[in-house]
Amino acid sequence: MNIDERPQDGVVDLELLGLPTACWKCGRSTVALVAASPNGAQEDEQLFLTDEPAALAFAAAHLPVGVSQVGEIKVRSSRTAGESYVSNGCFHCDALLGNFFLFNEELLEVLVTQGTAGLRVLAGFSIPVTEWQVALTADSA
Repeated sequence: MNIDERPQDGVVDLELLGLPTACWKCGRSTVALVAASPNGAQEDEQLFLTDEPAALAFAAAHLPVGVSQVGEIKVRSSRTAGESYVSNGCFHCDALLGNFFLFNEELLEVLVTQGTAGLRVLAGFSIPVTEWQVALTADSA
C-alpha cells in the first residue's frame, strides 16, 4: 500500500504473514512471523518485512496469543551474528530462527517460486492509517 493512499475511514486492514519452515535444531515444523501487509496484497513490494527489530516488534504486538505453530518473539542471542536481537523462535524448542536464513534464503525462495500465496495468513487486524505510516517510516529510517 502506498502510504499516500488514505482509506475513507482512516483505518487500514492488515494481515500478519508467516513462513512455514523447519527448525534447524529440533527439525520440527514451525512458523516465523515474516511480514505484515494490506489485506489481500498480491505483490511482494507490498510486504512490510519483519527483518528489522522495530518491524518485528510492531508485527508481534499485533499477533494474537496462541497463533498455531508460531514461536515466541523475543530477544535471543545469536552466535552466528555475534549479537542479540529480537527474533522469531521455534514453536517447539524456542531455538532462534535466524534472520539471515529466514529472509535471505527461505523467504526469498518462497516469494520467487510461489509469491505471497506461499505465506500463511496468521491474523488480521485494523489500525489507524497514521499508525501504519509511522511503522512504514520507522522501517525505512
